[in-house]
Amino acid sequence: HLGETDYFWISSIAMEREMADEEKRLSHCCDTMENDVDRGFTARYCIDTIDRISADTRQWLSVLNDGVLSRFHPRSGVSPPQKVSLAHILQCLVDHEGHHRGQIAMIKRKLRERNA
Repeated sequence: HLGETDYFWISSIAMEREMADEEKRLSHCCDTMENDVDRGFTARYCIDTIDRISADTRQWLSVLNDGVLSRFHPRSGVSPPQKVSLAHILQCLVDHEGHHRGQIAMIKRKLRERNA
């Protein structure tokens, strides 16, 4: 899910292009509502995939300068169409990942309490 979100916002919106089929497969972009574990993907596969997506994103971002943070990118497919800045996109991705990290921390705490 984090990989799908990261790839969608960076590869589609910020880079202003359609994702290739290989990228959609890599990020499992909108292919099903079933989660990866239920589909038989291992934890190692999921971790390797999010690492690859993160590396691709960092590589693309590394060649940019601060001036592009305020540039607006069109987002079609929503009504009404929107324009979002790269700074806004990055902040949303950070917030989204932080939200899920908090959930994971809570689950780990509950598991430790249950196994104590």
